[in-house]
Amino acid sequence: MPWTSEWPVVRECLEYGWFAKRNPAGPGYIPCAADDPEAGPDLNRLRKDAIWDSIQKRFVPKEDMTAPPRDSANQLVSKPNTKGE
Repeated sequence: MPWTSEWPVVRECLEYGWFAKRNPAGPGYIPCAADDPEAGPDLNRLRKDAIWDSIQKRFVPKEDMTAPPRDSANQLVSKPNTKGE
């Protein structure tokens, strides 16, 4: 993967609208809106709700993994015909 000067995990958080900020009431982070002045990429959510797609070489939301597989050119990957048709 060529370097684009942006961490891939940050790119995906921005794309999916996943932001978090420090929890003012205690430890950890809480989800927040993108326009919150303290917002940053929600890497915890990315780790929990996304999975690495080795074909696309990026994280995708787990619910997107039910979609048909695609190759690196974003073309549908056809499954071999196993029914003898």
